[in-house]
Amino acid sequence: EAGLAADIAAETTRATTAETANATAITAEETRALAAEAGLAADIAAETTRATTAETANATAITAEETRALAAEAGLAADIAAETTRATTAETANAAAIASETARATSAETANASNVTANANAITANALAITDIVSGNTDLSNAAVTLTRGDSSTVATTLGAGISKADNKADAIASFRDANGAIDEAGNGVGITSVVLKQVDASNAEANGEALGNVKDGADALADESVTGNTFLNFFRNLFGN
Repeated sequence: EAGLAADIAAETTRATTAETANATAITAEETRALAAEAGLAADIAAETTRATTAETANATAITAEETRALAAEAGLAADIAAETTRATTAETANAAAIASETARATSAETANASNVTANANAITANALAITDIVSGNTDLSNAAVTLTRGDSSTVATTLGAGISKADNKADAIASFRDANGAIDEAGNGVGITSVVLKQVDASNAEANGEALGNVKDGADALADESVTGNTFLNFFRNLFGN
């Protein structure tokens, strides 16, 4: 029993010492853990503050960028709409101008083609006329000259002046009247049914030998004798007049 008591006492001492050492170690670990946890809590609080600040700044920057981008997009949309309107207007005007120019050019080309054809025909006819003249045939029925309104060529100018001069001379000599007695102004002469001669000054007229033959010769002889003093002729001149 004494041995058991000693063993129990020794075990009690060892156990108490071990328990004391464990209690000391637990206290030390608790102190360390609490200090570490406090440091971690401080670090977490600091990171939370930093992150919150950064997130707030990011949110502000995102809002500002969104506002800027929306404004820029609205401006671009307005510019695109304005450019679309301008381009559409310009394209419409260009299309109208192209259509107008196409119509004008087509009309001019058609007229030019007609003129080329007419001129080619005229050249052919004129070549035939020249051939006739060279061969001694004076029939100019093959001759042709093609003129168009507004033509400023020498041929057109010469013919126009000649026709106008001839027309003025004809009007000075006589009036050309239609069936109702009115002066015909048609210009083509189809309606003319009568010609009324105007006063003609024949003081400087001379007898034409080819037309009058011997009559002209006799008239010339009488004129010569009027200055010779022939009394017989003078008698009849005084009686009847020259």
